[in-house]
Amino acid sequence: MQQFNSIALDHDLTPELLRQLNAQVSSILKQTEIDSSTLLKLIDKRDELISDELKKLNGQVDIQKQFIEQELIVNRYLVQQCQKLFNNTEKELVNLKKSQKAIKHYK
Repeated sequence: MQQFNSIALDHDLTPELLRQLNAQVSSILKQTEIDSSTLLKLIDKRDELISDELKKLNGQVDIQKQFIEQELIVNRYLVQQCQKLFNNTEKELVNLKKSQKAIKHYK
């Protein structure tokens, strides 16, 4: 499986709990074999933490806007990485299917 290029998932407004979670996400994305189930759970937890932070920032419009803009950059990166993971998995499944057909052909 392909390793992914990494960017910083943290920014100046990232709260500590989200920093810890981002470190786990980054660690998974750097692995040769990615545990997609764990990655999905972490991304779901990440969404919860971001929603909680947005609630805390309610009324602080400028800071909330900056936080949202920074998180949109991170989210685009994560979507891109997950799409690559999906595409790689799809290619592996196609190759597996071709191999199975070839084995049946030679039996």
